[in-house]
Amino acid sequence: MQLLKDASELLVSGVPIRDALKKILQSITEELNRVDRAAIVLMDLKQGDRGYGVRTARPESEDSTLFHEGCQRVIAVKRPLMISNAKTEEGDIADTLKVLKIQCVLCAPMIFASRMTGVIYLDSVHRPYGFREDDLAL
Repeated sequence: MQLLKDASELLVSGVPIRDALKKILQSITEELNRVDRAAIVLMDLKQGDRGYGVRTARPESEDSTLFHEGCQRVIAVKRPLMISNAKTEEGDIADTLKVLKIQCVLCAPMIFASRMTGVIYLDSVHRPYGFREDDLAL
């Protein structure tokens, strides 16, 4: 909960949005040490389309491709996506994760005042079961 409080305070502090988002991502990766990479994608609220995003990664995971289809799906259905172990899952999503060498992924919508404002994306390329159900609360 402290992470959410700190993120909220940072977003209203007047810090440029990109800097604020980068700091939030750093805090997430420090708090959830099971996360190798994280991204926040904001929506262009006027057009209802993807606006811009920021990402961070641990040095050993920087060169890997993010699971863009997962973010697009979350934007379309406005519901979180969590795959705990891509190797044991079946279907198109798991197949794509296997090709991208992503072990687990969590992608959740960011909703404010009943409107989709973006998505937060977390993954691990080094270990499965990197997320728990309570991580969705973040």
